[in-house]
Amino acid sequence: MLNPLQLKILEAISYDESEPFEYVDGLVLEEKHDASPEETLELIFQLYVSEHVKILQEPIKARGQEREFEKKEIAPSRPSEVVGDLWNDYLAYSKTRNYLSSSIWGDGSTTGVPFGIYIAITDKGQKEVKDF
Repeated sequence: MLNPLQLKILEAISYDESEPFEYVDGLVLEEKHDASPEETLELIFQLYVSEHVKILQEPIKARGQEREFEKKEIAPSRPSEVVGDLWNDYLAYSKTRNYLSSSIWGDGSTTGVPFGIYIAITDKGQKEVKDF
């Protein structure tokens, strides 16, 4: 049985089918203001083990990562492995709890650029959201 926070995460990522780690961590912080990034890793890992989400590592072109690591699905055996090859980026993110870099759009607005870990909902996760 999923807890309310896990259901909130699934519902939030069900709209676009995946969201960056930073977004999911923000959801956790909304519900539990003193949550650590490690708690977010644990929640994501639990959702992965229960087959409600899959975890994707995707190079971010705006950060020049396409030469640094490969695009792949991550199969973690413990929470710390949720961040795949991006442990150092995760540690840097954990210090600020904010995007590590930003991108300027043609209209002059800026947006945060994720560090490269995405949480994607599975068919089982989508069914859980519909049944909720």
